[in-house]
Amino acid sequence: MGKPVFTPPVQRSHLYYRLARILVWTGVTRYHRVKGTHGFHHFPEDDAPAIVVSNHQNGMMDPLVSCSFVPRQIHWLTRADVFWNPIARHIMYGFNQMPIYRQRDRVADIRKRNDIIFDVCVERLRAGAMMGIFPEGNHAPFPSLRSFKGGLAALLELAVRRDPQLADIQVMPVGLDYEHYAEYKRQFQVRCGAAVPFKDLLNEEGQIDKPAFNQRLREALRTVAVDIQPAEAQPLLHPFVRAMRTTEVAWEDWAAIPSTLESWEQQWMEDGAWKQAFEAAHEAWTKASETSSVPGRPEAWGTKESDVRKPKPWAPWLRPLAWL
Repeated sequence: MGKPVFTPPVQRSHLYYRLARILVWTGVTRYHRVKGTHGFHHFPEDDAPAIVVSNHQNGMMDPLVSCSFVPRQIHWLTRADVFWNPIARHIMYGFNQMPIYRQRDRVADIRKRNDIIFDVCVERLRAGAMMGIFPEGNHAPFPSLRSFKGGLAALLELAVRRDPQLADIQVMPVGLDYEHYAEYKRQFQVRCGAAVPFKDLLNEEGQIDKPAFNQRLREALRTVAVDIQPAEAQPLLHPFVRAMRTTEVAWEDWAAIPSTLESWEQQWMEDGAWKQAFEAAHEAWTKASETSSVPGRPEAWGTKESDVRKPKPWAPWLRPLAWL
């Protein structure tokens, strides 16, 4: 017996999502110490079609975090095998989820099935929905932007071909910044930037200049998210970025962080002496953290001696209160 072909309903919002969001927000804010949500004044009106694009560091937690703080309901593409069960499918539709098929699903007509899903995506956008996409396509532990997949550009092209007015879709960059994504009660910030225009990158056939669009999108995300580059430097630069305590930086001071990271990237690529000095500093920090009585987290050390956070002797007695 063949696997069923899914055609999700066209909807802009759903009661299930509205009710579940309360629980998700409660869980996210209890697990993370949310230090700030910034830039959401950039978001369009509720009936304007939009697509949220974010960096992707924390697997399944990233969509939950986005749903908690983005003021509108987000529609996601989710792996198709979750939808085989009719009860699960009903619930997933209520959470604005739509199936996307992969090679591992072993369906012969995978392209046809995904075309149906993309058609529903376009219809939801026409109805004023907000989609959510991680352009990198997968997640990685380091806070950095990797190469972008082609799904977002393909969706925009299809939308504009179906309805030229959708060339005004608002592509909203959202940066998710975790102090330490896997640990309990670590600090977190979410930042939103201005919409990324793409209308001027469309040719007469409705095709988008993908390299130019991806570069524009990358630059927009770098203004709201931590992006450690190049990839080879990430293990060495990451502790120093954590010591900068980016999750505690005020919105008005945030612009200095992307500027610093861009400067580090350039120096790493062009200045061999600077690179060697940084490697030596990393080695010295590692040795010092192993022998120090101060907690070895970079955030506890900071970037200068006056930043060091000394452990409070009474702090362990308050730990049970964190679970209340």
